[in-house]
Amino acid sequence: MTQEQSEQIEQCYLAYYRPLLSYARAALGREALAEEAVQEAFGIVCRKPEEFLAAENRRAWVYQVLKFVIQNQRRVQARAERFFSGSLEETDPETLGAATDPEDPDLLYGDLAQTAEYRLIRRLTEEQLSMLELAQELGISVSACKKRVQRAREFLRRRLRL
Repeated sequence: MTQEQSEQIEQCYLAYYRPLLSYARAALGREALAEEAVQEAFGIVCRKPEEFLAAENRRAWVYQVLKFVIQNQRRVQARAERFFSGSLEETDPETLGAATDPEDPDLLYGDLAQTAEYRLIRRLTEEQLSMLELAQELGISVSACKKRVQRAREFLRRRLRL
């Protein structure tokens, strides 16, 4: 990206950030998720500067990108919730032995509930933390957090199939 392109994108960022954040906040309902979505949208703008700067209506272009980012965030969040809640529904409490309250996943999964992977997925789905919030709590980058969540899901899938 050239210096001129960078300056033009920065001007658009300063002009559009607040309205985009309001839009994302209304769509997602949470400040941290909204900020993450807007940042991701401008990340895409920075990866495609020629396409963005060639657009007749830059504001509409970035809003369209933000709309797709929000859809992707919702899809990822819904997938995580389905994975976590679906895993609970598919498991028979009687085969686990110690479960007395089928509504309590900690009792349902016994020693599995003590793993870091389980706690990570549970915090993400039950407390509905964003990747940004979780990454900040763990003291890692958002991309590292996403990778850690991906590995935790795979770990839990393997354990639950046994």
